[in-house]
Amino acid sequence: MSRAWSQKRARLFDEADAGTKNLVGRDMKRTRRRRRGGRVAWLSVFVGVLAAALFLVALRNSILRVRYDLDTARQREIALMERKANATVRLRELRDPTRLKALAKERGFVRPQKVIDLGMGAARP
Repeated sequence: MSRAWSQKRARLFDEADAGTKNLVGRDMKRTRRRRRGGRVAWLSVFVGVLAAALFLVALRNSILRVRYDLDTARQREIALMERKANATVRLRELRDPTRLKALAKERGFVRPQKVIDLGMGAARP
């Protein structure tokens, strides 16, 4: 670049800065880039922070839902264990030998007179 061109350019910038309406030769690209770059940077930071906040909210809701599901499953497990215990008690009551003996007498069953042992190898008819 020539020295004359640099002086002319400097004079044009000075005139534009002095408040005149003549903007010919003013380098607007530099000023826009600075402002725009700052805005874009702040906007990108804001969008990033907003996305992180939304992610944390979604994660917290997911954790709460899992905790509620876990509590429901634990309550169901306790209820099933109680039902199993009650069923075991009922089964032992039904298999009680003294109860079965009394029930057999009531229905007319008698002890067998003769028992035939077929053994392991014998075929049953």
